Amino acid sequence: VRADVEGALDRYERLVAARRLDAAAASPYARVLAIRLALNRHAAARRIFDLVRPADYDEQAFEWHARAALWARDWPRVERVITAMPPALASQARWRYFAARAAEARGQKTLAGEIYATVAPGGNWYAVLASARLGRPFAPPRQALPLDAARMDALEARPPLARARELFYAEFPGQANSEWNDAFEALAEAERVQAVGLAGRWGWHFQSIASAARLGLFDDLELLYPRPFDAEVAAAAKSVDLAPSLIYAVIRQESLYQPHAVSSANARGLMQLLPATAAATARRLGRPRPSSSGLLLPAVNVPLGAGYLRQLVDRFDGQVALALAGYNAGPNAVRRWLPDGPLDVDLWVENIPFNETRGYVQRVMWHSVVFKWLADRQPEDASPWLVEVTPRVVS
Repeated sequence: VRADVEGALDRYERLVAARRLDAAAASPYARVLAIRLALNRHAAARRIFDLVRPADYDEQAFEWHARAALWARDWPRVERVITAMPPALASQARWRYFAARAAEARGQKTLAGEIYATVAPGGNWYAVLASARLGRPFAPPRQALPLDAARMDALEARPPLARARELFYAEFPGQANSEWNDAFEALAEAERVQAVGLAGRWGWHFQSIASAARLGLFDDLELLYPRPFDAEVAAAAKSVDLAPSLIYAVIRQESLYQPHAVSSANARGLMQLLPATAAATARRLGRPRPSSSGLLLPAVNVPLGAGYLRQLVDRFDGQVALALAGYNAGPNAVRRWLPDGPLDVDLWVENIPFNETRGYVQRVMWHSVVFKWLADRQPEDASPWLVEVTPRVVS
């Protein structure tokens, strides 16, 4: 279907006719086709979704039906689909935000404002957008963990955690993580909170953040959004004219501060650069071609990663959301996803067909807000988030 949506539509219609399928029998086939059409942002998606019986809807069908309606700016349909969602799905920040968007588009400004106000206090992409829609400056929610130096000292003295620390310092990440995970599982819950702080104290930011996430703890911003590479990030930001908060946001999302991170695709270092991408970027910047091992050095990786991000920002006419999508999925994919005309950025991002890339753009943008707040401790004017994606692209 991805390769030939028109052919898939024709085959579906011929299948229904040839097998003389009634509406109930055809519905499961319509569901599969409608989702694939929505993934391709095809105009027929909404029509095919109308052929799917309520009994054949699952979360994926609800979400992609809503996204197809958003792409078409079919606000009555957006409202109808979200209303039909199971309560657990409809109550997510994502769909509350778009329920408010639908209400606003239909002239129900009071209702829209009330719904936006329930989304804005959160710690995510939709919270910033809701604040922007309300015309309010945004500050991320924050709550420090109840860390105690003496209790962390006691934990540090325990042999399993001491072994994990020494393995981390000796740069044996696999063994260090294994030792940490075994030790962490054996701790009482209150001790696990102290362990999160202990890993942060060691500079083991990957494990501090990952362990906090396991506990559902996200709001100790000072602990969970460290800035250990300020010199490299500041220099790179200045050289390519990007905000340090954006570069740090990419580092946090790409590698969780692990300079020696290597992905299964051989993306390397803090900003997870493929060697070929790094070499091409180095040529453009007039820098030496990096070796594979050199890409594990922050002083090499960060300038090249920032330079590549700058190239994408320029290629996509200054549109940061598109540049971030290109950083994750490749610029050619983003070119395929461009709308025919201007489209609000929240609608475009929501229709990114790769779940990983959609989440990546949303999380990096969110991280950038947090890093900016940490730098100046001032609520951010969120109105610049309310931009349109345009199909203009610099080749």
